[in-house]
Amino acid sequence: MLKAYLIFFVFGANFLGFWFFNSTALADAAKIEEISKIFLVRPDLRHEEEKIEIRGNRLEIRAWYDRPPNPNPDQMECLTYRWLLGGRGQRLGEGAPGIFQKFPEIQTVYLELFELDPKTRSVDGRGQLEKTFEKTVYAKALVRRSQLQAQNRTAEDWKAVLWEGLSSCLEAGRSLSIQKELK
Repeated sequence: MLKAYLIFFVFGANFLGFWFFNSTALADAAKIEEISKIFLVRPDLRHEEEKIEIRGNRLEIRAWYDRPPNPNPDQMECLTYRWLLGGRGQRLGEGAPGIFQKFPEIQTVYLELFELDPKTRSVDGRGQLEKTFEKTVYAKALVRRSQLQAQNRTAEDWKAVLWEGLSSCLEAGRSLSIQKELK
């Protein structure tokens, strides 16, 4: 049963606004976070940009993962395929095939990988510093349920081929014609 809540914010006689959320989507996002193992850190310790959201039939995953030093384009493309289709690691979590299997309402999975570069600036000119982070998105990818169904592979098959080697990873990922943007 779909449960949705509409909360009104009122201060005195003045209407301030409202907030709408779907409890089913929140629960599903938590379950997806658990099975994908995308995040290794507790929610209260994560950066605010790291999140899993469900928007209609689209799952959006945004994760902080530092690029390896001196990455080549093929390695970055394979890394993106591995995170999107295989989860966090070879033996850790599930990617889009496992998510599609467990959540029939999800039709697309979008992944965004980014780095956070710490920056400091003076707040008062007397030595008090404020630490901020500059977000740099370096990989975006989107896969549809129909693309994976056409391949007729299980989640385990995808993991095996993605971790077999760089050439096999690239061949498998490219066979899906995944929408991607790499920097």
